[in-house]
Order: sequence, then C-alpha cells, then structure tokens
Amino acid sequence: MDLMTAIGLPDGDQTCAKPWQSNALWESAAHLNGYDGVFGNISVDRHETKKRAEEVCQQLGQKGFRGREKNFPLRTWVSDIQNPPRLPLERKVRGEHGAS
Repeated sequence: MDLMTAIGLPDGDQTCAKPWQSNALWESAAHLNGYDGVFGNISVDRHETKKRAEEVCQQLGQKGFRGREKNFPLRTWVSDIQNPPRLPLERKVRGEHGAS
C-alpha cells in the first residue's frame, strides 16, 4: 500500500487539506499491526498543522505508541507529505565532535 492510500488520499493525489506528516522510526514494526500508515519500520500520520504534527511526535516520545507507555520510537520527525516517507538528513550541530 502506498502512502496516499494509507492516509486516505486517492492514489497520486498530492493535494491535501492535511499537508504535514508526523513520522516515527521503530526498531520493529511488529506492534504496529492493524495501523494503516506503516512503511517498513516507519509509521506516519497526517495533520492539518505543523504544530499538531510536532505534538504527535512529542507524545510518541513521551508515552509510546497509542499512549501505552511501551513501544517507543527510535526517532520522530515532521515533514511534508512524503511517499514513501524518508529519514531526514542528519545535520551536525556546531560543537559536536567532528562538526566545523
């Protein structure tokens, strides 16, 4: 299943009233059975605002999948709608080892 179908858009329709996507990378996707927005070990959901997508990522980090305080993501991030979802490029922060 592609992302547009999983989040309820007709296949190939890139226009959306919910242009922001929350993404989560999981060690294993086994606990995600039955959740529509899963691509490998990445789960996604779409949102009307960037703020809401950020809140979802924060909640996943604090309370885990579906708020059950288990099954925490390795990483979360907010993006525009991506099909397939992509991990963001790593950026070194000034002061980190090896950063210039």
